[in-house]
Amino acid sequence: MIFSTCSACVALLNDGTVVAWGYKDFGGIIPDDIQTQLIKVKQIIPKQRQFTAFCEEGKILTWGNN
Repeated sequence: MIFSTCSACVALLNDGTVVAWGYKDFGGIIPDDIQTQLIKVKQIIPKQRQFTAFCEEGKILTWGNN
């Protein structure tokens, strides 16, 4: 599945990992400390300038201009 903000996109892959591209301030670059935790992602919610990921273990992660 692909999700987008104003100037960035993320793809939620079948294995539950996430890939991002676009402008950093809109979530197009996932910070390293968050990327390592994006495991078994079940859902992504895009907002205007950020993404929120919900992981299988109940972890919630946000990146972009939050």
